[in-house]
Amino acid sequence: MRLLIHLFITFFLVATSFAKTPQGTALALTTEHDRNVKIWSAKLDRATSPAEQKKLMEVRPDSLAYAEAVMKAINPHLRQDWAVPHMAWLIRNHPQLTISKKVTGSEIPQILDREYIFMQYFEKHHMRSQHAGEFVVSLLFRTNPLNHAQAKKLEIARQVYELHAETNKKVLGAAAFACGTLEQLGQLDGKTSRQALNYFKTAIQHAWDVKVGNKTVGELTGERLYIVNNLEVGRPVPLIEGFDAIGRRHALVENKGSAVMVFFWSQHMANFPEFAQGLNRMQLGNKDKKFKVIGVTLDDVQEVRKLIGEGTVLWKNFMDVKGAISKKFRVSQLPYCYLVDANGQIVYRGGIGGPLFAANLSQLLPKK
Repeated sequence: MRLLIHLFITFFLVATSFAKTPQGTALALTTEHDRNVKIWSAKLDRATSPAEQKKLMEVRPDSLAYAEAVMKAINPHLRQDWAVPHMAWLIRNHPQLTISKKVTGSEIPQILDREYIFMQYFEKHHMRSQHAGEFVVSLLFRTNPLNHAQAKKLEIARQVYELHAETNKKVLGAAAFACGTLEQLGQLDGKTSRQALNYFKTAIQHAWDVKVGNKTVGELTGERLYIVNNLEVGRPVPLIEGFDAIGRRHALVENKGSAVMVFFWSQHMANFPEFAQGLNRMQLGNKDKKFKVIGVTLDDVQEVRKLIGEGTVLWKNFMDVKGAISKKFRVSQLPYCYLVDANGQIVYRGGIGGPLFAANLSQLLPKK
């Protein structure tokens, strides 16, 4: 009995001491956040009315607060291997990795991108880490607004793939998935596509059960292949059929022969009034021309009707209260956009704004 008591006290003291370390603090925070998000998501899935969904959206776990606390805990320790999975967690979960920071004596704010800082530390200190697979897969969870930072991701993934080819097959498989995905985000051609598929085969072979966040590499590979087959640039846009806010049934195929901008939105987005004004100008400026602006929204029908009545929303919409269309199009952020040409093929998918969006949009807009 004394031995058991002694062992219990020793374990308790070690566990308590660990929790007070930066490593223990970061682990406790990420574990608590992920558990709370899982519980909240389950409640949201079971919600039976828009009012219940709206109420739950107001009490979503504060990912920003958790992420900033994790950042504070690991920031002095980015050279240590235990920080790698926490850097990966932050890339997947931090809602504000890129921030503008005022610099003394300058009117132009400095862009601070913490994902790129993590990549620099990783490349210098952790390329051979046992956590390298999780890190490079996490680089796929957001598109970096800095072109050089986004390009750096493929470079790092290829290095990890080569370094672990003979030493750690699970890391090799995870890196293969990252390489395949990042290859396809560039200019697609036959050679690139074949190379990407070879990477995906390696990922399935060696890292099927490797978990990144709440999904395995196998599940992520399946998801990626769904996007390649159904949503990639050059593919026919999937069918959308449903009702607008007034209850009128319509389908996306009715716009064949016209270029279409399909965008996913909510009035609860940041800067929604400015966003709506811009879409209204685009809608009115191309009226009766071969370019259509069509929205998809998860907002409550009554709320959208009110926006239409006030003149805030002038574009046609599909109501997607249950999220079926958003899920089909794999929309993970708002606003999100698909640009579709007159033949019904996807020419762009991603955020609204930026040089790639603008270039493709200008090609679709009717010439004056």
